[in-house]
Amino acid sequence: MYYKKNFGILLSIFLYISTGYGQEHVFTTNININNRGSGIGLGLHQKSNNKVNTKFELNFMTLKDPKELLISNIGMSNSGIDPGTFKFGKVNQVLQTRLGYGKEITLAKRPDRNSIGLIVNATVGLNFALQIPVYIDYNTPGQNELGFVTERYNPEIHDRERIIQSHTYYNRGFTNAKFIPSIFIKQGLIMEFGNYTKTPNRIEGGIILDAFIIRPELMYKSKLPHIFPSFYISFAVLNFEI
Repeated sequence: MYYKKNFGILLSIFLYISTGYGQEHVFTTNININNRGSGIGLGLHQKSNNKVNTKFELNFMTLKDPKELLISNIGMSNSGIDPGTFKFGKVNQVLQTRLGYGKEITLAKRPDRNSIGLIVNATVGLNFALQIPVYIDYNTPGQNELGFVTERYNPEIHDRERIIQSHTYYNRGFTNAKFIPSIFIKQGLIMEFGNYTKTPNRIEGGIILDAFIIRPELMYKSKLPHIFPSFYISFAVLNFEI
C-alpha cells in the first residue's frame, strides 16, 4: 500500500509538470510493425475538449535491412550442437529506443461505441540506437571437444556452409556495441473503435522518417542511408484512463 501511494504521488507530479493538472489522461501499450523492424510501445495521451491533444511516447524497436534473409545449414553434422538459423551477411543488430512528443488532431469525434473516431498524429523525437555485433557458432571439427567456436561474425573469414547459427544480442556483443543517435518524425492516422468511448481500441498507420548521424551497418559492406522512411502500423493492446 505504501509503494502504491508513493507511485500515485509521483505519477500525479509527472502529469502536472508535463501535461497540466486536472486533465484526463489515457495510458496505452501497443505493438508496432513496420517494413524495417518491430517492437513495443508505451504512450501517454492528454485528453481535453479541444481538437488538439498532447502525446508522449516511448518505443523499443528493432531495425532490419531489406536484404536480410533467414537461412539454415540443416544438413550440417556436428556432435556438439544442432544447426539453427542465421542471416547470411548480417554483421550487426540494432536496438532502438524512441522517445517522442507529439500532437493528436481529432478529425472525427467518437461520441458512442457505434461510431469510429479518426485522429491525425504528428510526433517528433530522439532515437537512441545501439548497434550490436552479431556472434555465430562456427563449425570447426577437431579443433576442440565441442567441434565449434563462438566468435564475432566476419564474412571475410567465415564460410557460409560452416555457420551453425547466430546469436541475437550475445553478451560479448554488448561490450562491443556502438551508440548511434538519430532523430525521427512520425506522421500517422489513428482509428478508434470498440465498446468503450473513453478508452477505445486504436489502430494507427503512417510513415516514419529517420535521420541518423552515423549510418547503421547491418549487412556486410552495406550501410543504410543517413535519412530513410519506414511505413508502420500500430495496434493498441492495453489502454486505460489515469
